[in-house]
Amino acid sequence: QPSQPQQQQSQNQGQQQQQKQDQQKQDQQKKDEDKKQQQQQQAQPQQKKDDMSDQAAEQLLNSAQQDEKGVQRKVNKNQNNRRRSLEKDW
Repeated sequence: QPSQPQQQQSQNQGQQQQQKQDQQKQDQQKKDEDKKQQQQQQAQPQQKKDDMSDQAAEQLLNSAQQDEKGVQRKVNKNQNNRRRSLEKDW
């Protein structure tokens, strides 16, 4: 009879080990799922930021083009004024 309680005890230990392993697997799966969710959440805002940066880039480009046109006008005016001043007035 002493062997029976030992068998039950070893069975209990085996069950406990199995439960620990199952719990570890579940924990690992949960961690993996959490990582996937975090990656998806990080990917989505980046896509939104990229969309916004495209719009911002367009606005910056348009603004730069307008500034460049203004600078070209000023340069042309200054060149015209210099030519006139270099011409002899007599």
